Amino acid sequence: MKVNISFSTTLVWGHIHNSKISALVFNRKQIAAIVIPSILLATMYPVFQFLAGSLENDQIAWYLGLAVYWLIWGSIFPLLMIGFQNIKELVL
Repeated sequence: MKVNISFSTTLVWGHIHNSKISALVFNRKQIAAIVIPSILLATMYPVFQFLAGSLENDQIAWYLGLAVYWLIWGSIFPLLMIGFQNIKELVL
């Protein structure tokens, strides 16, 4: 009588398959996509705080903060991540 037992075990950053451990490999864009949300918060919070503290009108400070956000994180960052040609292909 032959018994075949198989099981799978997963690791956080890799997997074990047939008693061999192989790690997941991320490219630069994937690493950036993982890290960028923390960087976004770390950069935009001080921008909003600075604008709110330096301008009399909170509403103008808020709109300027949103303009900075959309200029950097809504325009420049996607252009760097995706590339101009790929964005052009998505739009056209």
